[in-house]
Amino acid sequence: MQKNELIINDAISMQLEISKYATSMKRASVELCNNVYKPLVLKMKALVDSKCDWNNFSDEEKLLVENTILIVQILHYLNNTPLYKVTKYNSI
Repeated sequence: MQKNELIINDAISMQLEISKYATSMKRASVELCNNVYKPLVLKMKALVDSKCDWNNFSDEEKLLVENTILIVQILHYLNNTPLYKVTKYNSI
């Protein structure tokens, strides 16, 4: 029973940690999306409404495209980060 109690207490601690990390990751993701991603997408929309050929983009416009791609990659990584490591106790 004591061993099971330790396993249960460890599981509870892990769940609390996961909850804390999930809240932090959600906050970071929402802030990044609202403050960086959405403004870049609006600029990108205006850009592609006026131009479609990469060769006609200015250096500033090319930088806008590159930065937008990087932000998308960061958001993708952030939202696909596992929140816990599988161990012999939680793999069942």
